Parts: sequence; structure tokens; C-alpha cells
Amino acid sequence: MSKKASTLKTKHQPISINSWLVTFLLLTIPVFNIYMLIHYAFIQKISRTKQNFARSLFVYSAILILVFILIVIIFQIDLAETFSKIVHSFSTIPIEEEITTPNESYMFE
Repeated sequence: MSKKASTLKTKHQPISINSWLVTFLLLTIPVFNIYMLIHYAFIQKISRTKQNFARSLFVYSAILILVFILIVIIFQIDLAETFSKIVHSFSTIPIEEEITTPNESYMFE
């Protein structure tokens, strides 16, 4: 069997569940997931199924980013102000009000 035929045979083999679990695990790690997605999409030694998955995820991500940018432009959302309001609305630390104590001279009159 030639090298090309064996490569084609391995590229079209079904992918095991364990392999998919490892793939999804790697894609959940921040920053590293971008590297792995590029690796899966453009390296020829990866199975065709994983290549198609990675390429479709790229397209899906690009569409979501474009929609987000369009929403920001159309509604002219100030992201810094909006983020600040969201963070402050979930703040669990209560703001302490100034505690006033009765004047001692008033208490002893």
C-alpha cells in the first residue's frame, strides 16, 4: 500500500469518543484553544472530520464577532460604561453609610 493510500485511509477513519473528549477539553482552555483550532483547521495530518469541525467553528466564530460588532455600531453602545454598570450592579459589598452617634453632651443633659 502506498504512503498516499495509507494517509487517505487514516484520514477517513472514524474518530473515537475519547479523541473527541480530548479535543473538546483542549478547546476549553483559554488562549490555547485558538492555537489548537488553527492546528486542527490547517494541519494536513489531522483527520478530515476534525479539519471540517475546526473550519466550521472558525466560520461560526467570525459570524458571531461580526454580528456583535454590528450591534455595537448600530446601537452605539458604550462598552466601557455598560460593563462598569454591570459590574457595579452585581457588587456584593454594601456601601457603608456614615453612622451618626448621638452627641454625648446631649445624652447627659
